Parts: sequence; C-alpha cells; structure tokens
Amino acid sequence: MWRNAGRFGKSALVFIFFSAVSLLVSQKDLHLQCIVIDYKSEIYTVMKKMITLICMAFMACAIHAQSDVITFLGIPVDGTEAEMREQLMAKGFKKVSGEKYLKGEYDGKEVQVTINTEKKKVYRLMVFDAISSDEALIRDRYNELFLRYSNDKSFVQSSAVSAQPIPKEESISTEMLTHGKVYHAAFYQDPDSTAVDNEKVQELIKSFMAEQYTPEQIQRLSQERKDEIANEIYGIFLEATSQKRVQFLLRTMSGRSAIFLFFDNLKNFPEKEN
Repeated sequence: MWRNAGRFGKSALVFIFFSAVSLLVSQKDLHLQCIVIDYKSEIYTVMKKMITLICMAFMACAIHAQSDVITFLGIPVDGTEAEMREQLMAKGFKKVSGEKYLKGEYDGKEVQVTINTEKKKVYRLMVFDAISSDEALIRDRYNELFLRYSNDKSFVQSSAVSAQPIPKEESISTEMLTHGKVYHAAFYQDPDSTAVDNEKVQELIKSFMAEQYTPEQIQRLSQERKDEIANEIYGIFLEATSQKRVQFLLRTMSGRSAIFLFFDNLKNFPEKEN
C-alpha cells in the first residue's frame, strides 16, 4: 500500500521492480547467457548496480518539493540563520549572552542548539545536551533515539554507519577510550513529494535484469528473497535520493556523557562535507 497520497513509498518501488521483472520473464524472444550467481554474497552488489540506474532515472524525472526538508519541532531546517533563530525562539528557545547558540528544551532535556549555514542557507541544526549524564542514563537515551528512528517507517538506517543499541552490560567509557569505539547512528527520511516516470524506471530495471539473470533464475527466487531484495533496493534508493538526514552521536569525558543530534538538510549541505 502507498504510505499516503502523493508519497513514493517502499511498496511503490517494490511494485515497479517486480512489474519490470514480470515483463522480463514474459518475454519469449530473449536469448540470455546464463550467469551463475551466489545469491548470498553477490545479489546485494547486483542490486546496488541496479539502483544506480534507477537513481539516474529519478534524477531525470523526480521533482522534490523545495519545502521537502528535515524538520526540528515542526520547523523546516532551511532558510536563513535569522529566520531559523526567529522560529526557534517562537518555540521557547532563548538567546545566551555572548554565545551564538540558543538554549531550550527538547525531549524533556535541557539542550543547546547551534545553527550551521552555507552561503547564507541553513544546512544543519546541532542539538546537544546542556547537562551531561552518567553512563546508565546516556545509554537509555541513545537506545531510545535508536529505537525511535528504527521503528519509524519513514526512516531508513544509513548503510554507511553500522549502529546498534548499546548493550546494558557494555562499558561505554572503556569502549570509547580503550577500543576507540564510536557511538554514532544515521537515518534518512522519505521524500514527501516525488513525481516519477514509472515507465522509464521499469525500462531501466528490465534492461538491467536482462543483463544479469535468465528468466529461470528470476522465477526460482522465493517470495522471502524477493522481499529481502525489495527492502535492500528501497534502503539504497532512499539513502541515494533523500535530502533529509538525522544523526546522533555520543560523546564522553571524565565519566560523563552527552548526546549530539544533527538535523541535516542535504540540499543545502556544503560540497566538501556532503
């Protein structure tokens, strides 16, 4: 099912993918070389190649609304620094004498908010704990954030950042100081408004599949494996095309820890950082 009207969600991509596969299988005049594939190790690489072609189509035919950016407390992370400050202050954040950051409350915690700009456009809000916490509290907070975004179907975890909840028995300070472990998670959010030329995408997928598989190989895929492929495709697609990212990072010093949250508008991101 579509997530909602006007949104290009996972099921739509799955539908396009397997519609194209069905077209491929139904063609009787294909004379393809049989390619032996180890599905467990190579199919993800194959899907990455395929999604590159899909993204090329989306770059040519997808239209992302200008307002389609990450939000913080309902405020789009966009516009000028002055506009961003004004909207944050309307939400209760206060200026701090002699400082560029604002202070206020988020998720029941006292936080400080820094606005990052590039060419006078806001590209990031950095939200960090004003008061550090002990390991037990910071573990719970990190895990709550991780589960919040993991369970939100409009977000997909970044494949470039391997992150998991922090186990209860794990010593955060020991892992960071002794083993150099970094507690960092990143999630990409669905585009809200996308117009897609489905026929063009289907043609690209069909062409790619014809180069990689025989119709018999496609027919042998189990439904479970098809679902796995669909999830992989969607995750790569979203990471490649989304302009909306949320990251959080744990930092510790002298046995005290704090969470840093980043709300990123990749549309305005500096080229050197993006």
